[in-house]
Amino acid sequence: MLGRLDDDGRPIGKPTPFTEDQEGYAKLLGLLGSGPVLIAMEATGHYWKNLFVVLVTAGHQVALLNPITARRFQQAGLERTKTDAIDALALASFAFEKRPALTDVHDAAVEELRELVRHRDRLRGDFDARVRQLHRLGTGLIARARR
Repeated sequence: MLGRLDDDGRPIGKPTPFTEDQEGYAKLLGLLGSGPVLIAMEATGHYWKNLFVVLVTAGHQVALLNPITARRFQQAGLERTKTDAIDALALASFAFEKRPALTDVHDAAVEELRELVRHRDRLRGDFDARVRQLHRLGTGLIARARR
């Protein structure tokens, strides 16, 4: 979920969801526009890694936050409700107010991550093609069985 703020720290529209795939990342990059944009995101599990590489590769500035830090900031604002939309705006507010240190990844690591993302995209495309192929085969078998 993407929460955006204007230059005065006011929300720009409603937080926008995006998917964790090529289309979702393209939507996100379109919403961000040409870089560099400061982006604060939580480093939770492994979920942040692909998104981080996509954003850094596009020239954006990314600050990875410990989820506890982000939660404490949200609690300091007396925000008790927890939804993806509220979290997205809280992270945007944190970046606006605190200007957290950017997360630096060494060039070799970035290149390796880019290659892993490309490999994942190829595997996902192959997997999707196989699912469609199996679906077509199954549909054909059902049609023949009905004859």
